[in-house]
Amino acid sequence: MNINVLLNYKLQEVRSSLITVDEFCQWVKAHAKELKNGLSSGVFLEMKLGKVMLMMDYLSKSLKDCLKCVAIHTDGQFIDRVEFNQCDDAMEALILEGVFRRIKEPCWFEEPSNILAFSGFYECISCGAIWKLTSPEREYTGGWFRIA
Repeated sequence: MNINVLLNYKLQEVRSSLITVDEFCQWVKAHAKELKNGLSSGVFLEMKLGKVMLMMDYLSKSLKDCLKCVAIHTDGQFIDRVEFNQCDDAMEALILEGVFRRIKEPCWFEEPSNILAFSGFYECISCGAIWKLTSPEREYTGGWFRIA
């Protein structure tokens, strides 16, 4: 099996708490030779050291969003508060339909210090992607971000 496929699989196991970060780091060290060929040296080092935010960022960029995720809103900051309200309403409906579920803030997640707004976290039942919906606060218009 391709090492990149295995890497994504292992990252999904971390995301789902099926393995610990320490177990992932041990796996990275055991497959260092193959991983060094496919990753930049900086990314490899941070994964080897267990930098979870980097791992989840890598995972979110390497896996495509499923059709259910794409249908909600594009990943990023909202243009205005109307977009936030539309996304929030869509999430409430999708939760009732069983397409998404609310989850606690993942233990590995680190909120950027410049974001003071309230954030809710959601998991796509179809693909397992984890999303963050951030509410508007002052001039910040909120956003919909894939975090894993």
